[in-house]
Amino acid sequence: MRPVLEGKLSKDDTLLCMDGDKAPIAFAKAEGIEYELIAAGKGEHVHEKVLHIRNTNAYGSRFKQWLRRFNGVATKYLQSYLGWRGWLEKAADAMTPENALAAALR
Repeated sequence: MRPVLEGKLSKDDTLLCMDGDKAPIAFAKAEGIEYELIAAGKGEHVHEKVLHIRNTNAYGSRFKQWLRRFNGVATKYLQSYLGWRGWLEKAADAMTPENALAAALR
């Protein structure tokens, strides 16, 4: 976790939200980053009506399922795949070849 996230999260304006996995908690503590636990296993899915663990888990599940068709991707390209998937989800209703080409050329 450290090699991927180190230097990418500001201690001043970052709040990590997690469901209790030990690795992210240890990372947050070691880096001095504020974090909130949302205990999905105890039926808690929303914290302070703002942090929704179900939304995060659902997006992660859809993203992983979509990535399977590529038989894995290199970490250095992960941000591009996240952007591509995000665009596909936002543009699902207006998806045409013309819109896809225009977005790719931007």
